[in-house]
Amino acid sequence: MSITADAPTALLHPFHLHIDPMQRLLLVNLERDPDALYQGFEPQAFDDDLHGRGVIVIGWRRDGRVDVFHPPSVRLDPATYAIAGGGLHLMLERPLEHARFDIGPHGVNADVRFDDTIGRPIELRIAERSKRVAPRIALLAPMGAAATTPSALPLVLMRDFGFVRRSGTEAFVAIDGRAHALDHLPVPIDLQRMYFVRYAEAPLIATLNPAHTGPIAAIGLPDGAFVDHAGARHHLERAGARASLASIERVHGDQRVAVGFAPAFPNLLDVAPDAGREGRFTITSDPRIGSVAGTYAVRREGDTVSVRMVPCDGWRPRERRLSVRLMYRVNAAFRSWPSTYLWSATIDLAAETGPQMASYWSRTA
Repeated sequence: MSITADAPTALLHPFHLHIDPMQRLLLVNLERDPDALYQGFEPQAFDDDLHGRGVIVIGWRRDGRVDVFHPPSVRLDPATYAIAGGGLHLMLERPLEHARFDIGPHGVNADVRFDDTIGRPIELRIAERSKRVAPRIALLAPMGAAATTPSALPLVLMRDFGFVRRSGTEAFVAIDGRAHALDHLPVPIDLQRMYFVRYAEAPLIATLNPAHTGPIAAIGLPDGAFVDHAGARHHLERAGARASLASIERVHGDQRVAVGFAPAFPNLLDVAPDAGREGRFTITSDPRIGSVAGTYAVRREGDTVSVRMVPCDGWRPRERRLSVRLMYRVNAAFRSWPSTYLWSATIDLAAETGPQMASYWSRTA
């Protein structure tokens, strides 16, 4: 397979899109009544071949890092949690086999108990007992807002997201026997007062361009308009025998996430020395969630190509309800956090062992 610029028979690009399956998640904030160690907890439920089956809990520490508690039945990659807040502090096995965490049309029913890193008992009980169907929205969770040294762009895409209602709900969080007050959402949703406790069914957890140092593979070009490689579908824009990358897409179950480029991202093997291209990219999933958009730039000098991506437009929601739009206005981080991310990559096309890339993410604010 030739990878020369004169007549490339392969497509070389620097992008990687990864999906982690998850069944359910629940985020409980205690920022107004924090513990000496923790300011929130996040139970997550898994049932898949990659992770196994069971409930884990992320403990959001006041120093910005996270502790992860999991039963033996759930297999986790510590690197996954490097993008959360200030990164992973400890990952500990706990007997969480009897944890209960369900989401139904009327809301959340969760009962999770475990001991923290210093042996204190933690108890989380959230039970919505309203007979009304719980209001749901679609959004991009601001998970990446707290990351200080991100290793990827985290995209937690939630098409079925809700807040826990204050009326008719048992909400109890205790740490070492002391009950803590839960944060309140400052604006009502559908005329109902809410805790700042939120949940989602089947969130789509995607990461874009994890930091990488090492080889990148060229993809053999077919005659058609797309090619599948490493679990992702690549949509091509053809110009005779040459091809550019119009979009890259991954699918999990009935959900998808895609990164589209306008103009199409050039085949790095086609970029002439002392030349380049600039354009825009858009990240989309379920149409109800909206999109993340920004700019890209490519420049080649000799055999070295540099690439930059900035999601400078942030997240653009499509929510029409006034109460939800007001919530986004009160908490601007919901929409703006992606705009503070910058991805930089350098590709050496002339390396003896094939094209090599060094890439990383940084925060601009």
